[in-house]
Amino acid sequence: MHKLTILHALAIVLVGAGLASGCGLQVTTGWQGRATHPDVAYAPAVMAIGARFVRPRGGGLYLGADAVATTPAFEGDVALRQLLVSSGYRALLHPLSSELGAEFGAGEPALERIHGTGFYIGAAPAVLVRVYGEHDAGAGYAVAGALIDLLAIGRIGVWGRPAEDRGDVLLDGGVQLGLRFTFITDIVRTSNEDWEP
Repeated sequence: MHKLTILHALAIVLVGAGLASGCGLQVTTGWQGRATHPDVAYAPAVMAIGARFVRPRGGGLYLGADAVATTPAFEGDVALRQLLVSSGYRALLHPLSSELGAEFGAGEPALERIHGTGFYIGAAPAVLVRVYGEHDAGAGYAVAGALIDLLAIGRIGVWGRPAEDRGDVLLDGGVQLGLRFTFITDIVRTSNEDWEP
């Protein structure tokens, strides 16, 4: 019972921290890796589901995580290929915003086969266009609010092969388009800097 109470308290703290900084879910699809592959020269061959934690008002540091999979356009099936974590800076110029961050991950290139699990490091610039919601446009107070953004994200980086694979490092890059859904609340607030009744 004591252990369960501690776990509940930890969960409440983590959820509260996420809500205080803004919690977003994004879904994207697009092109990545070797676009000249005959099966996927023009079809969007990858899709990603990710989470972002940002400040609900204004720019600043963000944290993210993504799971990247191939679509049926590549080898006719959906297969998880990469797990990525990211961090960077978000600039908010309502209704536009931009992000620039570094990504680290494990797995293998979306459209390449390597012998084992590789390590990825790269950059992920993104541009977002707001299509719904203005809760983060200025000072104010919102019990709860939803934001929807159109998202274009680029990825460029390198894959290090596992020890048993003697090949060179692989360059990787791509572009994905999608939507981000963000939930914000001012119930959990670290300061009153942006507060207006």
